[in-house]
Amino acid sequence: MALLSAVLLYFTVSLHPVWWVAWIAPLPLLYGAFQTTRREAGWLAFGAAALGYCSNAHYYWVTADRSVLVAVLLIVLQAFAWYGVVRFAHRAVTRERRWYSVLAYPVAWAALDTIIGFASPHGSAGSLAYSQGDFLPVLQITSVAGLPGVVFLIGLPASVIAVLLQYRDVSWRTWAPAVAMFAIALTWGALRVSRGDARTLGTVRVGLASIDDFVSRRVPQAEADRVWNRYLQMVEELAQQKAQLILLPEKIEDFKTPERAQEKLAALGEAARRHHVYVAAGMSVPKDGRMYNRLMIWNPEGSELGSYDKMHLVPGLESYLTPGVTAKTARVENASYGLGICKDFHFPSFGRMYSLEGVDAVLDPAWDFGEDAWIAARLSAVRGIEGGFSMVRSSREGLMTVTDRFGRIAGETWSKPGNGSTLLVDFAMAPANPTFYGRYGDVFGWLMVAAAIALRFWA
Repeated sequence: MALLSAVLLYFTVSLHPVWWVAWIAPLPLLYGAFQTTRREAGWLAFGAAALGYCSNAHYYWVTADRSVLVAVLLIVLQAFAWYGVVRFAHRAVTRERRWYSVLAYPVAWAALDTIIGFASPHGSAGSLAYSQGDFLPVLQITSVAGLPGVVFLIGLPASVIAVLLQYRDVSWRTWAPAVAMFAIALTWGALRVSRGDARTLGTVRVGLASIDDFVSRRVPQAEADRVWNRYLQMVEELAQQKAQLILLPEKIEDFKTPERAQEKLAALGEAARRHHVYVAAGMSVPKDGRMYNRLMIWNPEGSELGSYDKMHLVPGLESYLTPGVTAKTARVENASYGLGICKDFHFPSFGRMYSLEGVDAVLDPAWDFGEDAWIAARLSAVRGIEGGFSMVRSSREGLMTVTDRFGRIAGETWSKPGNGSTLLVDFAMAPANPTFYGRYGDVFGWLMVAAAIALRFWA
């Protein structure tokens, strides 16, 4: 049973998961766990999860600066999360039959997801909620309950069935409320997605452009200039196609000197003026002896409209950079845009800031790792569902994606090396619509923490 769950978990926690597998993956494990002792149940869960998370081993190795030790440690830590959750559920289910037995497993996961999202230096990255990236009805619950709400919901089916298999004569009063919660949430989510918005700010035409090649400090001058010249050509091409706003990716160049930075920033400003378009781009810029991962935006007159320094830097890989301290917004035509960069959107609290600001959309230049392109793009889209705004994301070594506030994809394409690639999208932008989650945060998640504590001492 544990081995079957390991196979299913492999497709649940991977970088491009199969959404419906997440609903059944824990079932064989829970069924087997309830037939054995609590200690054995924990280690069965640990083994199954460790094998499942091996699907991401290469990604962990790459992002950990090719450290095998760190990659193994990440897998072990995630496997221990399953160890703890299954032991918790085992205790609640096998000690006595109560109405809350079927809730123990989803409550434990929702509580743990809340705590990890609050304390982890990687924010919510790794949450089981992202396994639902291709299934929008269940993701709509994030607008109310955040990621813990999704984790709770997807844990319900396996938990209910496992308890019914454990106690064949269990009363319908035990499982009916859980089934009702699941059905109501999915129905509401499906209706929310299908109805969409009655009001819009009009159709916005955005252009995205990306070249996978990174202009590091070791890149020859000729190659660096080739990349920049190509970006300027793509800005021209998109402007000729009537793009109103053009977004380039994160960290186009790691500038060696302030003079080099000034030269290229002036070129982008001039491109915005010449083609009468808004242009936004990311780069690493030196200032006062420090380096910042910065997003800058120019208006059609070529003047700088605003800038933002990345607040959540990638541990290790961006240790040479200084984090920003405040979120920023910019006005583009009749819409308000929040500014953020890549890893910022691993943190639901970052998206909440813009929900409270009442932005209509968020610009997200990014740099992915190729194999995490899908999960990175969907993670960004979920921030939009949580906060009630559209997301415009231009990534290098990833997917360029435009999504509305329900997570519906208006346009998406892969970035490329060499001459790069572009994406032109017309979409009806909805006005700012702050959500319950945007206003109040992880109320549901912390209630799940309280419920888990109560279950621990009650069950």
